[in-house]
Amino acid sequence: MALLELLLFLTKKLEINLGNFLEKMQKKAYSLIELSIVILIISILISGALTVFSGSANNKKITTTKNRIDEIYKALGGFLLVNGRLPCPASIIAIKSTDATYGTEGTAAGNCTADGGVYASGSSNLVYGLVPVKTLGLPNEYAEDGFESKFAYVVEKNFTSSSTFKNATATATMILSEITGGVSQAITNDAILALVSYGANKSGAFNANGTVQNTRSSDSSETENDLGTSNAFNKNLVFNAPDSDVFDDIVFYKTRNSLVSDFDALSLVNCLAGTLSLSYPSAATYSWSESSYNQVVRSTTACPAPYTTTVGFPTRRCGAFGVWESSVINPCTM
Repeated sequence: MALLELLLFLTKKLEINLGNFLEKMQKKAYSLIELSIVILIISILISGALTVFSGSANNKKITTTKNRIDEIYKALGGFLLVNGRLPCPASIIAIKSTDATYGTEGTAAGNCTADGGVYASGSSNLVYGLVPVKTLGLPNEYAEDGFESKFAYVVEKNFTSSSTFKNATATATMILSEITGGVSQAITNDAILALVSYGANKSGAFNANGTVQNTRSSDSSETENDLGTSNAFNKNLVFNAPDSDVFDDIVFYKTRNSLVSDFDALSLVNCLAGTLSLSYPSAATYSWSESSYNQVVRSTTACPAPYTTTVGFPTRRCGAFGVWESSVINPCTM
């Protein structure tokens, strides 16, 4: 608002000066100083107009990027509900204009083997590639952000198999941080998927029809988010770096729990086999086998004598997010 008010003020002043200029032209020549002032005002107006236009265009591209992220996430949720897993990345070096498999999940679905534009991190089970838009049923352009660079799709491969999604543990997969004052503050350390736009500067990005990563940024926060010079990205991603004049990445992430909550997919996460030590009616350790959400199961360990003739086996319920409920149902009693 302040900029627009300044432009209106300068425009008004310019009209006055131009009026004086035309009137004065009829009487005598304009001085160099007066002419310089008029030229300066015109330059400021043009510069301000270009700044407003550039900012508006950039904001539109940011909005496009965020809208596409929202649609991609909805499609990932739909895929999860149907298949019981997340998709593997597609090849990020595929060329949209010529490659018929552009945006198609890799052939090693559920395993996400690093091959042909899908890259594996050497420090974890993370894989890096292109959003598999064709597999998700989205238009090809949704593989790219509003700046016409390919989104990076990073996923924990243990969650790309229906046989392991249900019992995969969400421990120290992706670490999302904010860099403030040169200090890294962890936001979460158990994200299982991330989408990264490399912003207007496109540093470290892959262009829509490019097969080679763009020149990497000079900003250390941005280089945390790209593929790296030897295709050896690590498990650390920077979500925000407010002190940086360069950082313009747009990063979206989800943990396993937030993902299953968003799409009401609690039934896809099992409680792992576990034990529970109870002191009543006598000290004993009971065991339960892996079970699905909301299922009540009998302990594999029987109540000790002389309590076996009443209840026989205590039972327990599998709760949300793969966590057993703390209380025991039908405990051993006399």
